[in-house]
Amino acid sequence: MESVTDKWGVRINRVEILDIVPPQNVLQAMALQKQADQEKRAAILQSEGQQLSQINVAEGQKQAQIKQAEASGSHHPLCEGQKQAQILEADGRAQAIATVYAAIKSNDTDAAAARRPPARHAEQVRGQPELEGGGAVRVGRPDGRRPGAALGARQRAGGERAR
Repeated sequence: MESVTDKWGVRINRVEILDIVPPQNVLQAMALQKQADQEKRAAILQSEGQQLSQINVAEGQKQAQIKQAEASGSHHPLCEGQKQAQILEADGRAQAIATVYAAIKSNDTDAAAARRPPARHAEQVRGQPELEGGGAVRVGRPDGRRPGAALGARQRAGGERAR
Protein backbone atom coordinates (compact mmCIF):
# COMPACT_ATOMS: atom_id res chain seq x y z
CA MET A 1 0.00 0.00 0.00
CA GLU A 2 2.85 2.35 0.75
CA SER A 3 4.25 1.94 -2.74
CA VAL A 4 0.97 3.16 -4.25
CA THR A 5 0.56 6.16 -1.93
CA ASP A 6 4.23 7.28 -2.03
CA LYS A 7 3.65 8.89 -5.43
CA TRP A 8 1.14 11.25 -3.90
CA GLY A 9 3.21 12.00 -0.81
CA VAL A 10 0.86 10.26 1.54
CA ARG A 11 2.21 8.12 4.31
CA ILE A 12 0.02 5.33 5.85
CA ASN A 13 0.47 4.76 9.59
CA ARG A 14 -2.41 2.41 10.27
CA VAL A 15 -5.04 0.40 8.40
CA GLU A 16 -8.28 -0.90 9.95
CA ILE A 17 -10.69 -3.37 8.40
CA LEU A 18 -14.15 -2.57 9.67
CA ASP A 19 -16.40 -5.14 8.07
CA ILE A 20 -15.68 -8.36 6.20
CA VAL A 21 -18.55 -10.37 4.78
CA PRO A 22 -17.35 -13.83 3.69
CA PRO A 23 -19.46 -15.95 1.36
CA GLN A 24 -22.41 -17.84 2.94
CA ASN A 25 -20.89 -21.33 2.42
CA VAL A 26 -17.70 -20.27 4.31
CA LEU A 27 -19.83 -18.95 7.18
CA GLN A 28 -21.77 -22.24 7.34
CA ALA A 29 -18.54 -24.31 7.35
CA MET A 30 -17.09 -22.21 10.17
CA ALA A 31 -20.30 -22.56 12.19
CA LEU A 32 -20.36 -26.35 11.71
CA GLN A 33 -16.72 -26.64 12.77
CA LYS A 34 -17.32 -24.54 15.89
CA GLN A 35 -20.38 -26.62 16.80
CA ALA A 36 -18.49 -29.91 16.27
CA ASP A 37 -15.64 -28.71 18.50
CA GLN A 38 -18.06 -27.69 21.25
CA GLU A 39 -19.90 -31.04 21.08
CA LYS A 40 -16.59 -32.92 21.19
CA ARG A 41 -15.43 -31.02 24.29
CA ALA A 42 -18.81 -31.55 25.96
CA ALA A 43 -18.73 -35.32 25.28
CA ILE A 44 -15.17 -35.58 26.64
CA LEU A 45 -16.04 -33.63 29.78
CA GLN A 46 -19.17 -35.71 30.34
CA SER A 47 -17.30 -39.03 29.97
CA GLU A 48 -14.52 -37.86 32.30
CA GLY A 49 -17.14 -36.81 34.83
CA GLN A 50 -18.83 -40.22 34.64
CA GLN A 51 -15.49 -41.97 35.00
CA LEU A 52 -14.55 -39.97 38.09
CA SER A 53 -18.02 -40.51 39.53
CA GLN A 54 -17.77 -44.29 39.12
CA ILE A 55 -14.26 -44.32 40.60
CA ASN A 56 -15.47 -42.33 43.61
CA VAL A 57 -18.47 -44.64 44.13
CA ALA A 58 -16.26 -47.76 43.92
CA GLU A 59 -13.68 -46.25 46.27
CA GLY A 60 -16.43 -45.36 48.74
CA GLN A 61 -17.84 -48.89 48.64
CA LYS A 62 -14.36 -50.32 49.18
CA GLN A 63 -13.76 -48.08 52.19
CA ALA A 64 -17.20 -48.94 53.59
CA GLN A 65 -16.48 -52.67 53.33
CA ILE A 66 -13.10 -52.23 55.00
CA LYS A 67 -14.66 -50.26 57.85
CA GLN A 68 -17.44 -52.83 58.28
CA ALA A 69 -14.89 -55.66 58.43
CA GLU A 70 -12.80 -53.76 60.94
CA ALA A 71 -15.86 -52.96 63.05
CA SER A 72 -17.12 -56.54 63.13
CA GLY A 73 -13.65 -57.84 63.95
CA SER A 74 -14.22 -60.92 61.84
CA HIS A 75 -12.30 -61.97 58.81
CA HIS A 76 -13.65 -64.06 56.00
CA PRO A 77 -13.79 -67.59 57.47
CA LEU A 78 -12.87 -69.31 54.21
CA CYS A 79 -9.72 -67.23 53.89
CA GLU A 80 -8.75 -67.91 57.48
CA GLY A 81 -9.33 -71.63 56.99
CA GLN A 82 -7.21 -71.70 53.86
CA LYS A 83 -4.49 -69.76 55.64
CA GLN A 84 -4.45 -72.23 58.54
CA ALA A 85 -4.44 -75.19 56.14
CA GLN A 86 -1.46 -73.76 54.28
CA ILE A 87 0.41 -73.14 57.52
CA LEU A 88 -0.26 -76.69 58.75
CA GLU A 89 0.71 -78.16 55.38
CA ALA A 90 3.97 -76.20 55.37
CA ASP A 91 4.74 -77.31 58.95
CA GLY A 92 4.00 -80.91 58.00
CA ARG A 93 6.31 -80.73 55.00
CA ALA A 94 9.05 -79.19 57.13
CA GLN A 95 8.72 -82.01 59.68
CA ALA A 96 8.71 -84.64 56.92
CA ILE A 97 11.88 -83.19 55.41
CA ALA A 98 13.53 -83.09 58.83
CA THR A 99 12.52 -86.71 59.48
CA VAL A 100 13.86 -87.88 56.11
CA TYR A 101 17.08 -85.96 56.67
CA ALA A 102 17.48 -87.48 60.13
CA ALA A 103 16.77 -90.96 58.75
CA ILE A 104 19.36 -90.57 56.01
CA LYS A 105 21.89 -89.25 58.47
CA SER A 106 21.05 -92.05 60.91
CA ASN A 107 21.34 -94.68 58.18
CA ASP A 108 24.76 -93.35 57.23
CA THR A 109 25.74 -93.48 60.92
CA ASP A 110 24.22 -96.98 61.34
CA ALA A 111 26.07 -98.28 58.27
CA ALA A 112 29.35 -96.94 59.61
CA ALA A 113 28.58 -98.41 63.02
CA ALA A 114 27.90 -101.85 61.54
CA ARG A 115 31.44 -101.91 60.20
CA ARG A 116 32.90 -101.06 63.63
CA PRO A 117 33.55 -103.48 66.46
CA PRO A 118 30.51 -104.03 68.76
CA ALA A 119 32.00 -102.05 71.68
CA ARG A 120 32.20 -98.88 69.63
CA HIS A 121 28.68 -99.47 68.29
CA ALA A 122 27.30 -99.61 71.83
CA GLU A 123 29.01 -96.30 72.65
CA GLN A 124 27.45 -94.70 69.62
CA VAL A 125 23.93 -95.90 70.54
CA ARG A 126 24.37 -94.57 74.08
CA GLY A 127 25.28 -91.13 72.67
CA GLN A 128 22.07 -90.85 70.63
CA PRO A 129 19.13 -88.77 71.93
CA GLU A 130 16.58 -90.63 73.97
CA LEU A 131 12.81 -90.87 73.58
CA GLU A 132 10.38 -90.15 76.39
CA GLY A 133 10.23 -93.86 77.20
CA GLY A 134 14.00 -94.03 77.57
CA GLY A 135 14.85 -95.78 74.29
CA ALA A 136 17.39 -94.45 71.79
CA VAL A 137 16.25 -92.88 68.54
CA ARG A 138 17.16 -95.17 65.65
CA VAL A 139 15.94 -95.10 62.11
CA GLY A 140 16.70 -97.92 59.72
CA ARG A 141 17.45 -101.58 60.04
CA PRO A 142 19.78 -103.14 62.60
CA ASP A 143 22.08 -104.48 59.89
CA GLY A 144 22.73 -100.94 58.63
CA ARG A 145 20.97 -101.32 55.28
CA ARG A 146 18.35 -98.83 54.19
CA PRO A 147 14.75 -99.97 54.59
CA GLY A 148 13.47 -101.38 51.31
CA ALA A 149 16.84 -100.99 49.59
CA ALA A 150 17.48 -104.66 48.97
CA LEU A 151 14.88 -107.38 48.61
CA GLY A 152 15.44 -110.87 49.84
CA ALA A 153 15.73 -113.80 47.43
CA ARG A 154 12.20 -114.99 48.19
CA GLN A 155 10.78 -111.48 47.55
CA ARG A 156 12.62 -111.12 44.22
CA ALA A 157 11.31 -114.47 43.09
CA GLY A 158 7.72 -113.32 43.74
CA GLY A 159 7.38 -115.12 47.04
CA GLU A 160 5.71 -113.97 50.19
CA ARG A 161 5.91 -110.24 50.83
CA ALA A 162 7.25 -108.78 54.02
CA ARG A 163 4.69 -106.77 55.95
